[in-house]
Amino acid sequence: MIRALVYFGLVAVAIAIAYLLVIVAPGEVAVQWLGWELQTSIAVAILALIFLCVLAAVGYYGWRLVRHAPKDFWNQHGQERRNRGYRALSHGLVAVAAGDPHEARRWAKKAQKLLDDQPLSRLLSAQAAQLSGEAQAAREHFEKMLEAEETRFLGLRGLLMQALRDGDDAAALDYLRQAKDLRPETPWVIDHLFEVAQRRGDLKTAEQAALAAARYAVWPREEAYRKRAVVLTARAQRAAASNDEATAIADLEEALKSAPDLVAAAVLQARLEAGRKRERRGAKLLEAVWKRQPHPELAEAYLALRPNDPPLSQVKRIEKLTTNSVDHLESRLARARVALAAELWGEARKYLQRATAEQPDRRVYQLMAELEQREHDDREAAHDWLRKAEEADLEPMWVCDSCGAAARHWTAHCSHCGSFDKLAWRSPLQTLAEPESPSETAETPGEGNGRPAIVTGQAVVVGESRTPAPAA
Repeated sequence: MIRALVYFGLVAVAIAIAYLLVIVAPGEVAVQWLGWELQTSIAVAILALIFLCVLAAVGYYGWRLVRHAPKDFWNQHGQERRNRGYRALSHGLVAVAAGDPHEARRWAKKAQKLLDDQPLSRLLSAQAAQLSGEAQAAREHFEKMLEAEETRFLGLRGLLMQALRDGDDAAALDYLRQAKDLRPETPWVIDHLFEVAQRRGDLKTAEQAALAAARYAVWPREEAYRKRAVVLTARAQRAAASNDEATAIADLEEALKSAPDLVAAAVLQARLEAGRKRERRGAKLLEAVWKRQPHPELAEAYLALRPNDPPLSQVKRIEKLTTNSVDHLESRLARARVALAAELWGEARKYLQRATAEQPDRRVYQLMAELEQREHDDREAAHDWLRKAEEADLEPMWVCDSCGAAARHWTAHCSHCGSFDKLAWRSPLQTLAEPESPSETAETPGEGNGRPAIVTGQAVVVGESRTPAPAA
């Protein structure tokens, strides 16, 4: 419309100019050509020229219209076909979201036909095949999507999910590495890469995934560093088992930078440092971790640095270790143990009495029983403390937060359920052991003493004192 108005405006301007020429500067125009002679006024000549220009423009437009008519027809037909294809694609995606496999397959076939196998139609076909349980067909569609740059990432995700459902971690890890090369900051890529890598024992890849999670803020920073530290500690345990102490110590140093309170890393590094005759370095390491997280394994490792020291020297060393946490239960227990070993009965009793005033577990009562037996040879008092030990909370162990299985030593993975970094230092869960039938009541664990049994995940341990009664 605007172009037509402009055109007619130009014609009007030309006519106005011709009219002014007739009025202001009248004249005639004569043309001789091939024996013909044409003579007319200047105004008529201008109008004739304008008419010829308009006629030429109309002719050119008509020629273009005829020339491009077939192409325009097919373009319009193709656009209509694409519109129908995109409508089919929309219906198919709605069917997938609604969980209707029949409708999803029908619209997927129609969209693929109308859109000439475009990437989006291939994606719909793959999702429809997944919905219908056709794993092989879905895999073929996803593999086809890898050929197009715009759907390569989606294709990798689809193949990854197929591999995870099939339990093929090797293939899943390969797809995840490719996805990471394309989009390293994508949360689901980092999450799955870490999980699959640590499950397969590819600890280097798992560490890289944890670092990426911290770099791109996929996980909270503290969580990412904690997982990296656990992976590094597991890798150090593997290196130490292979007698590669240098690699193990390097990994443990990095682990403690990421998680300064990781007890297992500190204990292992202290043991390795002692093997290299660097007891002082190991002691400083354990002291630093104890300030953050008092733990009985730290105290044991601290004493083991110099196992041949006399008992009184060990008392002084434990006092140095626990000097910043004297009121902590683990500090009192550690001091009481070395005092008992040194036969410092008053010191031992002082720390144990303070511990019993809190919420002690059975370790406190067991040590009190030992104290009564060794100091006064009082069997009756010792048995009284042991009876209290049976009723007290169980001593802490490494317990899996996922399955409840208990373990004596920390590992990155639960030996029962395989969960990663789920071992927590706490008292095991207790549950009453029920007999399978009335006839088996006499054989039920715990029968006769009324004590609950401890479900450890691998065995049922009767909840009674594991410390033998003092000898008569």
